[in-house]
Amino acid sequence: MEYLKFSLPEDVLFEGSKTEVSERAQKILTRVGQIVKGHGGYVRVHGHSEKDPRTGGRFPAAYEKSLARAVSVMNYLVEKNYVADEFASARGVSSIQLETRERSEAERAKSRRIEFVLSIDPLGAE
Repeated sequence: MEYLKFSLPEDVLFEGSKTEVSERAQKILTRVGQIVKGHGGYVRVHGHSEKDPRTGGRFPAAYEKSLARAVSVMNYLVEKNYVADEFASARGVSSIQLETRERSEAERAKSRRIEFVLSIDPLGAE
């Protein structure tokens, strides 16, 4: 296996347009942490977002918001010792890799997510 990729929707991990991991998300990330800790390889956290009018200008670009969320999740996993910092990385993907090109709110929500990529190779699935 070159890599394993899975994702969680933004509304499971964050409240509204916030970038800090929600209290509810900590339980979920604890389960994710247990999985990645047993992996023993590299863990990359990719944030996916779209320009969001709810941010009130705090994040002028979707990239900044997606990166801030990815860093927040990565920091949680590192601080709780689920992954060593030298094996963790965060990346803001913004809206470059949309799950769907449909424009309904339900379809657009599928693209707003945090993606986890586990690999043995530090550049796997980059």
